[in-house]
Amino acid sequence: MIYYLGYDRFLLIFFTDYSHFM
Repeated sequence: MIYYLGYDRFLLIFFTDYSHFM
């Protein structure tokens, strides 16, 4: 899933952070 490095990285960090918070 490397369509847009910036966007993909943002989503990855976002989901990881969200999982850590939850």
